[in-house]
Amino acid sequence: MRNLMARFRAQGDHGTSLVETLVSILLISVLGSIVLAATLATQRSLRVSDNETNGQLDVTLAVDLVSRDIRSARGVVCDQVSPDVTCAAHLQLWIDSNANYKQDTGETITWRLRLGSDGVHYDLVRETDSGTSKVAASTIVQNVAFTYDLQPATTQPAPGAPTTRVVNVQMYYNANPSAGSSTRTVAFSTLLRNVP
Repeated sequence: MRNLMARFRAQGDHGTSLVETLVSILLISVLGSIVLAATLATQRSLRVSDNETNGQLDVTLAVDLVSRDIRSARGVVCDQVSPDVTCAAHLQLWIDSNANYKQDTGETITWRLRLGSDGVHYDLVRETDSGTSKVAASTIVQNVAFTYDLQPATTQPAPGAPTTRVVNVQMYYNANPSAGSSTRTVAFSTLLRNVP
């Protein structure tokens, strides 16, 4: 054992100095902070990606439901309720569900925005004139606009009279603006297939 100790002393190995220890701690701290920053950035990126994916799924479902209602409608009407007298912010459709060619109670469907729980986004709600309502897209929509090839009348026009045949929808949505996601736009046009 004495020979081993004598050999270590002869080679000049006296352990580590305080300066070497501090430099090692500093290097480990710098590497640790780099790894921590990369981990936090990755988590933030994944959270934004998840929010955008959920928003896209919600909007895809809403677009599908709205376009299906438009395709099934016999006509578009506009109740001209203030402040949206041109029905640019809400959509009213007559869906003749019992196929009697007469607009009965429960056959007028209204798509409109309702302020969501976060105070920034809106819920896209499908309402019937019989009083039922269902949320199609929840707290992701920021705005929606409806335009028509012919401005809809307050009541269903007589057969043969000019009537709305195309509804254009433009929807702005952002799943979570505070997390860094950006506003997206969905725009589509749908033709009413059951117009007499």
